[in-house]
Amino acid sequence: MLQNRCRFFLMLLLLTSGLTACATYMSMEIFIDNGDAVKIGLDIVDGERLSFEDIENNSFSIRKGETELMSGLFFVNGEFDEYIAKVLSYEGVFLIEAAPEHDPSFYCFEFPGELGTEYGFLRKIEGCGLSSVVLFSNSLSYQEASAIFQRLHFDKIN
Repeated sequence: MLQNRCRFFLMLLLLTSGLTACATYMSMEIFIDNGDAVKIGLDIVDGERLSFEDIENNSFSIRKGETELMSGLFFVNGEFDEYIAKVLSYEGVFLIEAAPEHDPSFYCFEFPGELGTEYGFLRKIEGCGLSSVVLFSNSLSYQEASAIFQRLHFDKIN
């Protein structure tokens, strides 16, 4: 009887851990105006059904069902420094993070949007000398937007 009970709990434990550890990876490739090709990948967890949609002009979005969670845009020709300087000059924009501290290649900022506070993430793409990406959240909290951004991968395609 004790052996059967132990087997039952072991099987239950394995089944439960197998179900909670499920993760999916989705990706797409975007060819940027300057000739760079970038693979965008997203780790999908907790049963989310996010999808990418290549909109136009170096842009994309991340959706859950019909709802757009975040929209993104690739910048080219070294516009990274000029873009963040301009963004930070706007009234109501607050810098949350710049990393690394000495020569940042990643910025996170908040700004007033149509539906309240929104968040932006700006990052240089490693290996793409002139390309960077910026993502904007729609009506997500900082924690939700940051969690999605942390599960995104941007890789230069040779």
